[in-house]
Amino acid sequence: MQVALRRGEEDIVSKALRLRVAPPGGYDEEVLAQDFFNDDVGRIVAFDGSRYFSEGNDVLMEVAERMPRRRVSLHAALAVGEGLTRVAKQLVTDDKEPAGMAFREAPADPKRARALLTRALETNAGTMAESLGHIDFRWYVDRFTNWLEQQGDAKGCYTAQDKLLATLSARLVRGRKVKDTVLAEIRKRRDSLSPGAGGSPKGGRRRTRA
Repeated sequence: MQVALRRGEEDIVSKALRLRVAPPGGYDEEVLAQDFFNDDVGRIVAFDGSRYFSEGNDVLMEVAERMPRRRVSLHAALAVGEGLTRVAKQLVTDDKEPAGMAFREAPADPKRARALLTRALETNAGTMAESLGHIDFRWYVDRFTNWLEQQGDAKGCYTAQDKLLATLSARLVRGRKVKDTVLAEIRKRRDSLSPGAGGSPKGGRRRTRA
């Protein structure tokens, strides 16, 4: 697969990206794939979690648990974990309310969120960096670090940034070396989170996932 951009009289063509669609590992994977490729799962992954699409979350958790050696299981763990880090409000039908609708709050689940995000972003950091690319991988780790900071987990913040630095320093990500300036920024933030550093400034940038 290649992307071509027409600019005036010039065609700018990207490097070729080879995609390989592997056959399912067995009957169970083939059946699970039919549940995975649907709109609800796609929305959960695209918006970094949802508490509304309960069936989609169940599918993602099944993928995460039954296919631990597949990259898709890490993406599933990341999406579900992201959704569990925050309180969610849902507008639902309620006959007891005058308007027939009401907001229902779904509480966060820090323990499950921590386990899922740690698995995706720390335990399997190298795989996820390769799968997401270093820009998105860093964004997710920074977001995870910010959340750990809100939980009051200073040690966890340092560990997350240290793992990020080690992962991006020691490997090529999609055949490209991470810029030294980027590594310096990560190192600076990691060091600011070390004991006695006098604070843990938030890093990363906000963006909208669509």
